[in-house]
Amino acid sequence: MLIRALILICFVSTVQAAERRPVDGIKPLLIEAVTNGEAHGYLVGEAGAKLKETFKTDYPMEIDIHTIAELPEAGCKRVRVASKQRGVVEPKVKGLKQVDGPDDKTMVFDMNFCEDGSFPKEAP
Repeated sequence: MLIRALILICFVSTVQAAERRPVDGIKPLLIEAVTNGEAHGYLVGEAGAKLKETFKTDYPMEIDIHTIAELPEAGCKRVRVASKQRGVVEPKVKGLKQVDGPDDKTMVFDMNFCEDGSFPKEAP
């Protein structure tokens, strides 16, 4: 039973990695998620390079976006954006408790977005 569970976890991880596509920014993923229900990618280009440099890591920032609610405005939805970057070394900030050495970091937030690439005109 344990072996089956581990095989399933490995398979799911591989499938998710294969679905990720390179993007220069988050907007194409937002549009895809609003249109198709979800989108998965990783940052490349100038934004990706700047994040790697800032956090002293060789790993790309991975982004997963899922639709979580319909909005009254046609073509607009509420989405949950989750980003993850492995091997992050935080810049030193006086007075801030920090982890020594590399650490995996995630950030999750919700936002409203429309399939035409804009924000909704009205708040729900």
